[in-house]
Amino acid sequence: MNLQEEYLQAIHFLNLCSHAFYQKEMPFIVKKSSYEKELAESIDNQVILKETRYQDLAYKSLAIEVKKGQGAFWIPEVRMAELMLQKNLQHHWTLFIRFQKNKKLITSIAMIPTSVLLADMQITQEWAEKIIARDQEMKIRQRTIHCQQSYSWTALTSLPGLLKLDLK
Repeated sequence: MNLQEEYLQAIHFLNLCSHAFYQKEMPFIVKKSSYEKELAESIDNQVILKETRYQDLAYKSLAIEVKKGQGAFWIPEVRMAELMLQKNLQHHWTLFIRFQKNKKLITSIAMIPTSVLLADMQITQEWAEKIIARDQEMKIRQRTIHCQQSYSWTALTSLPGLLKLDLK
């Protein structure tokens, strides 16, 4: 599958999401965690719940990681570095869901190939190796690293190759 076909699948996925979410209350969206099952069920029966370290959903050939937020989106560097080193980015996309907590409404959705996001995060091969080694050192000491990058919605939507739908 080439990138153009991936984009067509991503567009179709976003259209399914827009039909599922448009001006509908989505109580699961305000949960801090464990919302993925309800998210998948609310979209379409073609969307498969995965819940692995690197993937929340699957749609056709796309592996989809979900991030949700009201204003900022936090992207964990250790997990992204692991993905990069595994060279497991083919067909991997990141879905961003923006919502209004008080109304339990999804207001915007966006998707981007995870490789494009990684490039913008400036996670190089060298940095990925260092942060993973550091994480492994800390696990031996029964500690963890919590290294993340924050993206505002404006910063996200300015990324090249991002697909976006407003649902207001």
